[in-house]
Amino acid sequence: MFQNSNTSTMQAQTLLIIDDEPSNLCIVESYLEKAGFNLLLALSGEESLLIAKKALPDLILLDVMMSGMNGFETCLQLKKAPETREIPVIFMTALDNMEDKLKGFDVGAVDYITKPLNEKEVLARISTHLQLRSLQKDLQDKNQRLQEEIQRCTTAELAQRESETQFQVIFNNAYVAISLMNVTANYLQVNEEFIRLLGYSAAELEQVRCQDITHPDDQALSEQNLSRIRHREITSCAFDKHFIRKDGSMFLGSNWLAGLYDEDTQCCYGFVCVITDLTEREQTYAKIQTLSRAVEQTHSAVVITDNTGCIEFVNPAFTEATGYSTEEAVGAYPNILKSGYQDQAFYTNMWVTLKSGELWQGELVNKRKDGTIYWEYVTISPIKDEQDRIINFIAVKKDITERKAAEIALQEAKEKAEIASQAKSAFLANMSHEIRTPMNAILGFTEILNGMITDPTQQDYLKTIQNSGETLLDLINDILDLSKVEAGKMQLDETPVNLIKVFQEIAQMFKPKTQAKGLDFQVDIAQALPEWLLLDETRIRQILINLLGNAIKFTQQGVIRLSLIIHDLDIKNHVCSLEFSVQDSGIGIPLEQQENMFKAFEQQAGQSQAKYGGTGLGLAICQQLAMLMKGEIQVSSQVGKGSIFTINLDKLKILHPPSKRLKAHQPEQDVNFAPATILIVDDQMVNRKLLDLQLKKYGFKNLHANNGEEALFIIEETQPDLILLDMIMPIMNGMETIQQLKQNPKTRALPVIAVTADAITDEAKAFSQLCDGAVTKPIAKSELLEMLKSFLTIETQTQT
Repeated sequence: MFQNSNTSTMQAQTLLIIDDEPSNLCIVESYLEKAGFNLLLALSGEESLLIAKKALPDLILLDVMMSGMNGFETCLQLKKAPETREIPVIFMTALDNMEDKLKGFDVGAVDYITKPLNEKEVLARISTHLQLRSLQKDLQDKNQRLQEEIQRCTTAELAQRESETQFQVIFNNAYVAISLMNVTANYLQVNEEFIRLLGYSAAELEQVRCQDITHPDDQALSEQNLSRIRHREITSCAFDKHFIRKDGSMFLGSNWLAGLYDEDTQCCYGFVCVITDLTEREQTYAKIQTLSRAVEQTHSAVVITDNTGCIEFVNPAFTEATGYSTEEAVGAYPNILKSGYQDQAFYTNMWVTLKSGELWQGELVNKRKDGTIYWEYVTISPIKDEQDRIINFIAVKKDITERKAAEIALQEAKEKAEIASQAKSAFLANMSHEIRTPMNAILGFTEILNGMITDPTQQDYLKTIQNSGETLLDLINDILDLSKVEAGKMQLDETPVNLIKVFQEIAQMFKPKTQAKGLDFQVDIAQALPEWLLLDETRIRQILINLLGNAIKFTQQGVIRLSLIIHDLDIKNHVCSLEFSVQDSGIGIPLEQQENMFKAFEQQAGQSQAKYGGTGLGLAICQQLAMLMKGEIQVSSQVGKGSIFTINLDKLKILHPPSKRLKAHQPEQDVNFAPATILIVDDQMVNRKLLDLQLKKYGFKNLHANNGEEALFIIEETQPDLILLDMIMPIMNGMETIQQLKQNPKTRALPVIAVTADAITDEAKAFSQLCDGAVTKPIAKSELLEMLKSFLTIETQTQT
């Protein structure tokens, strides 16, 4: 707020404001009303002349660029009229070239204020000139009284002292920097604000000229203005220049300069100078310019509205994004972009958030001027004044149309992939059933015939059939394993594992094959290996058996080595890391083909299919299983020298010896069961016949059903001791059958063994869980026997 020692006096003073733009008048009026001035307003130069002559204001603020009579002509007319000649005139102008400024002083203006107007600067300059005019009037009055007092002689000295005292009070207490200089621009007297602003003491300034504290770039302009005032070309002027403080720092100041003239000779005998520090204004202006450039140049659309949502500003990015020009947007409301995609409740919630003073962020679907739809991510922030009242809102908008299109495409691709995955799972489940069902018959009857045929040639043929069937079964299992891993449906079954025992069993398994090819089979196990580790034994065996099988297949002479090294053994925390490796001296793998070795169905280029066979699935499964166990598999190979496959598993848990000993291998047994009735439910006659033959040796009474509906009828009539139930059947499938059996109190307790060729789908798992046990086609004799022993009464049991 404007304050000085003469506030009470200056609040009663009258100012005339002249501007042909009502909005500008309102701005200046708001500044000056708060300072307590009496205000007169004029919208033209012609009107102002009449008002000025009638009201005789204390100071006039005059716009330069006006229609009709401009500011320069108006000022000239005011200075010609005797009654308004002495009223100080300050120009308000956006013109900043020197010629216009000099023209203003030529026609009699005392100062100028550059637009855009700054409230503090306006009040400071008005205050300064009112004070100066007051000083001039006061000096004139006092001089007149002094002359009168000189004539009277009795009061002359007293009046002089009083005048000087009052002048010193005003001079020293002014909040702007004021100095008095002689005709050569040496400082004679400065006030406290001048000393504070420049950093010199009063004594030091007595030895300093005005030009000594002026930046070299501004010295010519400063000297020119001093000279013009000195020669009375003008009596005062205002201009900005850079000052140099005592410590060498520089600041920009508004410099008002006026001449002091002898009343008799009209010769200039000195100057009065008023300096206003413009540093804060320049910093504020620079910040505004930086922010303005940032908003104008940003690629994000920026919208500023008033507190009702009416648009006041848009940047170029907005006009480019929406197709609306600045003129079309300003004064409108953001609902010009409304697409109808969001309902009214959405906008109500947004408005409630904003009116509560909170930030709002979210996605909007908007419509351009041409009707096209686009997506935006919008951040809207309230802007508050000093009293914490919301006065504006600013929205920053980023076009995310391409991103949303990509998201939609990704979602569609995901849905297609899920459909494809479901189709794949369904296909594999069907394939599993359709292939395992005949394989069940092939391997089952082969096993039965093996005990019936004694002719060596026929036994050799039978062995060929059995080996081919087992090879095909291995292929099916590989495909299903890979599919389960890729579908994320394979889960680890971690149990206490003795790896020394696993290595011994694997070595025993492959010993005949290595001996048959004349290969040196070596097993190397680290001495510090803990006895028990938490692992999925089945998957470790699967990886090692696959890698050893490949090593033997591709090695004609030399060495096969199975090794296990321990790393990072931490007894305290019961963890360690293991490195398994399978090394051979076989044909090797070219470097350029090694990175593709772990892809499904990939085989080494040039590899003889007739000689080596294979499907290219084994290594892909090994890699997937290693990753499932949070490990990795790597290969190092040289053509003609062999290969090394390495599996690294980190931070495996070390266990104490299990409380229960692992089951030792049991020799095959002859089992005599108590008489029992078994119902075989399968729509395939060959499967029923195979199971019938496998069960006949135990003396069971076997009943057959072609589907679930037929089975329920037989169960109701006979109450069998055990049910072997297939899953996929016509009329009523296995799932429907087991559900009805478990819901019926009469049949709920009957043991049911699920017989399924499906090992991948969730439906197959659910079916197996509803039953009391499960076997997978093709059914191994030993697996079937264990199930029978679990549910039927045994009379005698002897080892064979």
